[in-house]
Amino acid sequence: MSPAQPKATVIIPTHGGVERLPHLLRSLEAQTLVRSRFEVIFIQNGPDDGSLSLLDDWANASDIQTRILRVPEAGAGRARNAGLSNARCDVITFIDDDDWIEPRYLEVGLDASAEDAVVFLPIKDATDSGVTEANSINTRRAMIAGRASPLSTSPWVLGFNACKFLPASVIRNYRYDAALQSGEDVAFFANLLHHPQLKLVVPKDTANAAYIRQVRADSVSRKAESFAFTVGERLDVIRALQAIDVPDENKRARESLERAQFNFAAEYLAAHPEDSTRAVDLAIERGLTGLPWPHKERTAYETLVFSFCFPPFADPAANVVAKRLAARQEVVDVVSADMTPVRKVDDSSAVLVDPWVRKHTVIDEYPSFSSWDQIARFGQRAARSARGKYTKVYSRALWSGSHVAGCLYKLKHPAISWEAEFSDPLRRDATGAQRQGPLTKGRVTTKLKRAVEEAGWGHLLTPNHFALTEIATLILADTLTFSNQNQVDEVLGFYEPRFQDVVKRKVQVSAQPAPPAAAYSARPVELELDPNRFNIGYFGNFYTNRGLGDYVHALEAIPEAERPTLHVFSNADASTGADVPGVHLHPALSYLEFLNALTQFDALLVVDTDTSGTSYAKNPFLPSKYSDYKGSGVPIWAMVEAGSPLDREGLEFASALGSAEQAQSVLKRLLGLQR
Repeated sequence: MSPAQPKATVIIPTHGGVERLPHLLRSLEAQTLVRSRFEVIFIQNGPDDGSLSLLDDWANASDIQTRILRVPEAGAGRARNAGLSNARCDVITFIDDDDWIEPRYLEVGLDASAEDAVVFLPIKDATDSGVTEANSINTRRAMIAGRASPLSTSPWVLGFNACKFLPASVIRNYRYDAALQSGEDVAFFANLLHHPQLKLVVPKDTANAAYIRQVRADSVSRKAESFAFTVGERLDVIRALQAIDVPDENKRARESLERAQFNFAAEYLAAHPEDSTRAVDLAIERGLTGLPWPHKERTAYETLVFSFCFPPFADPAANVVAKRLAARQEVVDVVSADMTPVRKVDDSSAVLVDPWVRKHTVIDEYPSFSSWDQIARFGQRAARSARGKYTKVYSRALWSGSHVAGCLYKLKHPAISWEAEFSDPLRRDATGAQRQGPLTKGRVTTKLKRAVEEAGWGHLLTPNHFALTEIATLILADTLTFSNQNQVDEVLGFYEPRFQDVVKRKVQVSAQPAPPAAAYSARPVELELDPNRFNIGYFGNFYTNRGLGDYVHALEAIPEAERPTLHVFSNADASTGADVPGVHLHPALSYLEFLNALTQFDALLVVDTDTSGTSYAKNPFLPSKYSDYKGSGVPIWAMVEAGSPLDREGLEFASALGSAEQAQSVLKRLLGLQR
């Protein structure tokens, strides 16, 4: 930008504006800025109502540098984008075709402009009663008039198109999102937050230099509220805002714009609480987090959740709790561990629980799976951190710290109703052997042992913290939730019949819920799938001696031209399966990307846990991804162990684990679906 003589491009989209344009044209002719320092670009969009002829006649008669563009499809955003692509000057400003500007508007705005400045001039409202400068924008502007300050300190200025002069070197890099039905101006101007060097310049001498906004009954600001406009379209804008990458110092400014949009939705939902679930589904579908849902404030905070592993950490345990809470649609407070030392962050899983978590407390304690001292410290700190009038507690474990915290809280608040859910047998590993977990002395040890002894089951105790936690939980919890009956039988079968009888009265079997349907489209992922091949998806570690061997043998019965492609998504060594024809390896996806990927395959493959050679009489394991598969609506091929929970699902496409013959039969039937 030339500091001596910068020039301005005025971008004016027009649609059906033949009757409105004359007022604007007169205001352009009245500008005090010399004609050589500005150009005007009109963009006629949609059907022509005579505007093109009007503008041609005016341009031929005027000494203002004018260009007239034509965009066949209606839409102010598309039209402004065309103007941006054709702008030639140092500074850009926008005017709507039903508005106009005072004579010194361009002169004052351009003279205050700089490469690192957004210039902000006054705005007046024109109504049937006349023109007034009394509006909320001017009230806020008056508080910063005569100053230059970081743009990020006044993000509200970015919420509308009018009365701003922008450095072309910055703003030409961005475009309006034509897919947005409303609020596209907010999303467009929020891109300026990507540039922390930008300052907001608010000239003090603005006599006769205001933007005049025509306030009409059908303007967006006066549009009647509806779920589609007030909730759905606001969430669309928030999604666009959250997709903008801004430096850390400007994130609060972007979040301010998000809150301003969500305030409209929140006011609507406060008046229409019956639409809250529908709104949550839309937010999940759009992958949104951090929204101040009004139902969180209306609801009494009755439920406390202890979940050692919880979003945003990448772990099946965190995802299962997220699905459970999303299915229950109940506002909760959560206490969890900081899993940073042992797990990657996957913020996508937080999308499922964000609408239902009022308060999330993270305990800064090393997240150990096996060290009793660290687990006990987590349990103590988690229980102490829970300050609220709760009537219910929910905990879920394979990570035993969840149940330790539940035990301690229940001992302190015996009247509370505690539901403890088991992921897998707590005291036994995948082979059925006792987990190694030496029990050390301490307050938590003493409290849990005393609880077991006072209940009359002290003889069951062993010097193992996994055993202590499992026994104490089975005794103290009011409800014990298991995902399948085999799991119940294997956990309780370890104990004497009398203890089993007592515990069974509290047991409920509840399969892991599928994610909300909206979650499957929240984070679209592009997969390179050959449309001429039958594509099978597999997610997780895949071993040659378990599952992959069955699949390879099944291929032998299929003509090479008809063979499917198996896509394996895994964090495992990329060499696993790399030498198998028709197997494509991919890195693991985030949870919501994984859900979206599921919907793109012709079939999904899930492989059972092989418990042969272990001490388990029954297979208690149900793959956690199975509930995700079910919700996708895609055919599932299950390689099952006889009598396992997965086998008991009675799936249409199931083959016995280790049976190449059955795998061939299933694969042929699946390929028949393609025909």
